[in-house]
Amino acid sequence: MNKAEITQAQLAAWSESYRACPQRKLAALALGKTDLNEVAFVPEGAWKMRQKFSVEIETLEGTSQQASGRCWLFAATNVLREHIAGELKLEKFELSQSFLAFWDKFERCNYLLQAVIDTAVLPADDRVVAHLLTTGVHDGGQWDMFVNIVEKYGLVPKDVYDETYQACHTRSMNAVLNRSLKSGAAKLRRMAAEGKTAEELSAAREEMLGKIYGFLCSCYGEPPRAFDFEYVDCDKVYHLEKGYTPLRFAQDYVGDALSRMVSIINAPTQDKPFHKTFTVKLLGNVVGSKGVKYLNLPMDEFKQAVIAQLQDGKVVWFGSDVGKFGEREKGIWDDGCFDFEACSLLETECGDILITHGHMEDVGFSMQKLYYKALESGCIGAFFGHTHRSVFVETGGVYLLNPGSLSQPRDGSGGTFALVTTSEAGLQAKIYYYEDFMLPAAGVGSTGGGADAPDNSAADNSAAGGTASAPETPASPVAPAVRKPKQKPKVKGGHLRSLINYSDRF
Repeated sequence: MNKAEITQAQLAAWSESYRACPQRKLAALALGKTDLNEVAFVPEGAWKMRQKFSVEIETLEGTSQQASGRCWLFAATNVLREHIAGELKLEKFELSQSFLAFWDKFERCNYLLQAVIDTAVLPADDRVVAHLLTTGVHDGGQWDMFVNIVEKYGLVPKDVYDETYQACHTRSMNAVLNRSLKSGAAKLRRMAAEGKTAEELSAAREEMLGKIYGFLCSCYGEPPRAFDFEYVDCDKVYHLEKGYTPLRFAQDYVGDALSRMVSIINAPTQDKPFHKTFTVKLLGNVVGSKGVKYLNLPMDEFKQAVIAQLQDGKVVWFGSDVGKFGEREKGIWDDGCFDFEACSLLETECGDILITHGHMEDVGFSMQKLYYKALESGCIGAFFGHTHRSVFVETGGVYLLNPGSLSQPRDGSGGTFALVTTSEAGLQAKIYYYEDFMLPAAGVGSTGGGADAPDNSAADNSAAGGTASAPETPASPVAPAVRKPKQKPKVKGGHLRSLINYSDRF
């Protein structure tokens, strides 16, 4: 018997330990019918957040991004509208987020297609190419990407270009858009392989962009090129400014304020010295514009800069994963308000493993956030789901595993699952295809037909114009080779069924 094999005696001991702990029984009862966030909520942590501050700025009422990922655009326009509303003496005012989202989406499509052309000489399974096509076009963004759009296209009030259903519910629109982009990328790479000229590739890209423009206009409405700006100030005085263009509106009411702002970060890693600027390769939206740039500061200086800006009466734009440790009902954002450790960490002989669904870490786009979360939690690995696509990689000493799905696979196979072995020597895992694993010739428990895990898949995100390299982040690696669906053999017994349920529950 392999020393690392889980025995019935071990299972019996663990079961006895579990049943002997009343807290665990209570947790099981609570988690059976209650959201995990509710169960993990720590009231004492909330009590400490009394939301009384030495510096407070009165702002206009909040805005809602609804079912979209445009938080960065909403935050950015809210920074600008405070200045505009104050200058014009307005009690209510909102800039059009849809106007900026339309042009960001359109420019980002062009950015992606051009990146595909620029990387056409690389193999199809190259990590950079895989990252481009896996990430695609989504709603998220950075401060400098907002600046790029405003400087090129300007701004308009929201009542000039209001929200549509697609603008507020972007999932389906993004899915259609990315399918079209991937098809276009395949065509461009095929043309490059056939020896087509740069002019021919550019013409094909432009043709694709024409179709994308029409699709976005159908979703958002065509953005205005000129408009009349009318409003009533707090003194009940009516104002009308005719013939504004979006660019002139931005120049009149924002001026050069955006060019005088810089995005700061705190990245305390050895390869990124403080007081230097950094960028991330292939992170941008407008071809030919300035890239995304961050100034790295120590945390004390970071805080001082934020406080100084607030003391100056100006609100602060910031980008963060506010879904973590956030309590929406009470308006609290504090890691002391939640205790997930007991529910999300699996203890093994070789170290702790983070267990998560994956959607909070945006694993559908990249495994970067999941990788950092595992590091922050002191874990040797993270097991996740959400995508229904199998993958197993090791990067930076951290194992990332998605067993895929047996009942609802999304990789074209008949289903996948993973077997994991842990010991003091380390962790080993292998992904298996359902149809191959159950073949009579191989026998249950055979390794025949399983897909071996790919080797180290850390992304090569070197800097593009910064003073040092950007963080080395795990790419979205290519899953085991896709197999044609096969009819699943009928299996008796509950062991495999439990595997099916467990893999789909991640």
